[in-house]
Amino acid sequence: MRKVLVIAEDHFGNGIVELIGNSVQAKLLTYRQWKALSFFAKVKTISKYNYIHHFGGTDSKTLINSCRILRKKLIVHFIGTDVYHILNCASRHLENEKKQLLKVWKLAATGKNLISELETVGIGRVEYVPFNVYFNNPPELGEPEPKTALVYIPRGREEFYGIKVIKGYLAKFPDIKFYVIGNEGIDGCRFSNVHYLGWIDNVIEYLDRCKIYIRHTVHDVMPPILVRQAFLRGRHVMYNHDFPFCHRFGDEIFIDLMDNWYPNIAGQNLILQEYSREKIAGGFLNLYS
Repeated sequence: MRKVLVIAEDHFGNGIVELIGNSVQAKLLTYRQWKALSFFAKVKTISKYNYIHHFGGTDSKTLINSCRILRKKLIVHFIGTDVYHILNCASRHLENEKKQLLKVWKLAATGKNLISELETVGIGRVEYVPFNVYFNNPPELGEPEPKTALVYIPRGREEFYGIKVIKGYLAKFPDIKFYVIGNEGIDGCRFSNVHYLGWIDNVIEYLDRCKIYIRHTVHDVMPPILVRQAFLRGRHVMYNHDFPFCHRFGDEIFIDLMDNWYPNIAGQNLILQEYSREKIAGGFLNLYS
C-alpha cells in the first residue's frame, strides 16, 4: 500500500488523513511537529514514505532537497494565503522560490483562481485539487434566528479580513445580532449587538443560527471552506469576491435578506455536486499516481 506523509495544520491534516485513509497508509505531522524535528529526524521520517504531501505552500530547502536526494515524491499543495504571500514578496525571494519549486515532483492548488494567480508570476504546472472538510447534507434546513449574521475575523488578522468594512455593518445595524468567530473582542467594535465567540469547534451550530455569513478578505481561495459550509447549510453569503450564488456587499441586499430570507438551495446544490466526498477523495488519490 502506498505510504503518504501529510504535513499540514491539524484541522486540515486530520480531514485529509480521514479522507484518504482507506486507500493509502497516511500519517499526519502538523507544521509544528515537523519544525520541531532535527534535520536527521526529518530525513529519517521522509525515508519511510513514498509520497510527502505538504498542504500549504513551502520553499523549505530541507524538505525539497531531502525528497529529491531520497527520490521521494513531494507534493506542494497551495491553499490560499500562501499564494498571496508569493504574489507580494520581493522579486529576489520570488526567484529563489521558483527555483525551489522546480525541484518539486507535483504542485497543486485548492482553487482555480490560485492557479491563475501563480501563473502570473511564472509558476506553472499546478494541478487543480480542491479540498473540503464537511460533506454531510443536513436532513433539513432549519429556520435561522431572526436578523442574525455570522462574521469570521481571526485575531491578529483583522485588516486582512476587512475589519474596516465589517465595522461599518456592526455599527450601522444595531438591531442585527452579529456572531463573530475567531476573535474575543475588537477595539472600537464592542457593540451590544456583537457577540464574540473566540475560536470554536461548533461553527456549524452558529451557521444554522444565522441568515447570512459575511466575508470581506484581501485575498481568498475560491471558494473558502467556510463559504462552502454556509452553502451546504442553505445560508446566504455576502462576499467581496465574485463567486456563484454569493451576494456582493450592499446595504439594500443585506436588509432584504434579513427581512425576506429564504434557503440558498442553489448554493447548497453547487457544493453537493462539485465538492462531494467522492470527488475530493478522488482528486487527492490521483495526486499519488
